[in-house]
Amino acid sequence: MQSYLKMTSLATVKKVAASSTLNLRQSQRPPNDSNWRTWLLLGGRGSGKTRAGSAWVHAIATGLLRVAPTGPIALVGETFADIREVMIEGPAGICANAPYERPRYEPTRRRLLWPNGIVAEAYSAHDPERLRGPQFSAAWCDEIGCSAIHCGANQPNAFIDKNSSETKLPYFSNGSRDDDVQRAFLSAHHNHWTSGVAANPRSTLTNKLMVDPERLYVWTWDARPLPAFPLNVNVWGDGENWLRGHWMNGRFGAAVAAELITAIFNDHGLPHPKTDTLNGSITGMVLSTPASVRATIEPLLKLFGGIASDADDLCFSSIDAYQTHILDRETIVLDGNEPIIERTLSQVSELPNEVQIGFRDQLQDYQARTSYSRRREHTADRQVVLDVPAILDANEARKFADRILSNAWSGRETIKFGLPLSNCALSTGDVIAFDDAPDQHFIIEQITLSDFMAIEARSISKPRQVPVLPTLPGGQEIAAFYGAFGGPPELAVLDLPLISGASENEQLRVASLSSPERAQNIFASATTQGFDLRGVIEQNATIATLATPLIPAASGRFDYANTIDVDLRNGELESIDMLSLFAGRNLAAVEVANGDWEVLQFANAEEISTDTWRLSALLRGQGGTEDFSSYGANIGAKFILLNDAVTPLGLKDAEIGSVLNFRIGEAGKDFSDRYYSTFSAEGGLRALKPLSPVHICASRLEDNDILIKWLRRGRTNADSWLGLDIPLGEAFERYKIDILDNAQVILGSFETSQPDFLLTATMANDMFGEQPTSLSVRIAQLSQRVGEGIPAFAHIEIT
Repeated sequence: MQSYLKMTSLATVKKVAASSTLNLRQSQRPPNDSNWRTWLLLGGRGSGKTRAGSAWVHAIATGLLRVAPTGPIALVGETFADIREVMIEGPAGICANAPYERPRYEPTRRRLLWPNGIVAEAYSAHDPERLRGPQFSAAWCDEIGCSAIHCGANQPNAFIDKNSSETKLPYFSNGSRDDDVQRAFLSAHHNHWTSGVAANPRSTLTNKLMVDPERLYVWTWDARPLPAFPLNVNVWGDGENWLRGHWMNGRFGAAVAAELITAIFNDHGLPHPKTDTLNGSITGMVLSTPASVRATIEPLLKLFGGIASDADDLCFSSIDAYQTHILDRETIVLDGNEPIIERTLSQVSELPNEVQIGFRDQLQDYQARTSYSRRREHTADRQVVLDVPAILDANEARKFADRILSNAWSGRETIKFGLPLSNCALSTGDVIAFDDAPDQHFIIEQITLSDFMAIEARSISKPRQVPVLPTLPGGQEIAAFYGAFGGPPELAVLDLPLISGASENEQLRVASLSSPERAQNIFASATTQGFDLRGVIEQNATIATLATPLIPAASGRFDYANTIDVDLRNGELESIDMLSLFAGRNLAAVEVANGDWEVLQFANAEEISTDTWRLSALLRGQGGTEDFSSYGANIGAKFILLNDAVTPLGLKDAEIGSVLNFRIGEAGKDFSDRYYSTFSAEGGLRALKPLSPVHICASRLEDNDILIKWLRRGRTNADSWLGLDIPLGEAFERYKIDILDNAQVILGSFETSQPDFLLTATMANDMFGEQPTSLSVRIAQLSQRVGEGIPAFAHIEIT
């Protein structure tokens, strides 16, 4: 599966939520790198942007940065009120966070005055001319930003908010959503301030740039999880503002048309085309099956309204960015004595009345959706259906559909004419017009060379800006759904052996699956009241169900003869080499027939169909679960990948082996059955059980006594090859040995403090009535905390 979906990880969002500004700058990238998004600092609500700025200004004024101010410091904000209430006197402002030498604010003069004489003056963006003339030692400006709205760059501080009296459209905006304008605004900032000293000169005193590109702060990155925000308007009243607002989450990782086309050519090993004038973007694109470059790009060009040309090099440009070649009508090849242009106008019945676009909706769990554009005047029943493997917003998909429908009707006229061979610089994809009608444009679709150039062209027009006012999908219905989306997650509780290097009381674990993914709180109590927080489930576990049965098998050896197929609910699996497998990767738990969990590993994982994986090279009965590998598992049994997503339930040492009540549900929701699952569980004992002994053997001594020997195993830190022996891991070394008959009835039980036992001839004769030639034994190591460990059964020949 080839994916062009660029998503920001949940871990990234958590870093922002932890009140630290997210730095995505890569200092080794060249200044002219078009991938500007790696050069910007993102900071959302509460991430500390104002606090960082105020501390920086105070440090300059008091000499902490060893910069000697030669002039005043400029404080630049949208309004004087904003500067005073946020930058100067706000909770994170300069006055509130000056640890010493606190400055005095003089409101009548709109300036701050430090005891050492340093001055900071306030300047409003509404009066930019006041900034001309004064020389500043430093300047603190408000963060940059631009709404994702048509013509948003005309007035970046304009913001749509129906709950605010300050709501307004930018100058000349039609009010439709436009993510490309926001991206172009930020790209222009980055390109300008990193283009060189002509745009960003260096100080003659400090040799520093006037505007430090490392201190470009972008408003805003929001820690609220997408798509719960913006869809859950019952919790967050500003959800609708996200559609056309400054928010970057949900937009920052978009696939830009020019970069996307280049990436496709690069994946096929082809030279990169020219895409400088190709506009547009989508959230992402996923190809589920192999496809040619042409088959991949054609639906994208229709979506973006792109034009392909191969005059010199292959070039893709937007229909609103083409360059028109003006032709002299007198140069048209004559038919008789007249220059002839053959014109054909398509019948109305041949043109579409409706355009439908199939896509995946970013805000609705990437489900398949359809958006359409339909002419008000019904002319025909013809539809154009374009199914693109793209991830879009429904409002953007509607805009694409409008443009495609408009292009179809504007291209209803075709012309044929001839030109002298002196016009051979023209090629298919070029846009032409005649000097007597320069506003009527045609795109060349075919050129036939003979004694002259026979050209066929189709009429085009630059797309009209049809405003599509965005709305959240589904209205109140979807809001109600996402208001209740914090319902109880699907849970699986696992009492695991000590396999991960964690402490013994962390082996009672839970695997959670919620859609959409969200953090879950774990509460526990010995009763039905007084629940206390034990942990947080940060991410969904990788959970699957068996599509084929898991047959019983021996432990400690690779099973190359059998495979298992699993239907994956979420996530993905991967193949690994043997060294990685021996290091502990690809560890999974399978729910066996008796309800316990066998731990196994797999080296090979192959996706044989959508979300169905075939696992082979299995290593069974890992971590001391060889007693469960003999059960096998049926179709439909749970399969859980054991990674960090499988979270400890927070068991305390004194609670091991005791029944506890647990409540698990979405963080931030009320403590009710609507959002929380309640269950009882006991565990932790499996992690304390000593592992079963191995390599059991028996030998007969000269006096007919029988010496039974075995090797002990260690459940703690026993994988190292250093040292003379593995750690004991128990308070003492002691074993219980049962001698069994053919019906597995115990004939005698004994204990020993070393890994061998002497069965005397007298004892054997009393048990069997003769000297046996073979023995059936059951051996278990004893533990001070849990008694008998996992037993080992063996029928051995006496040598």
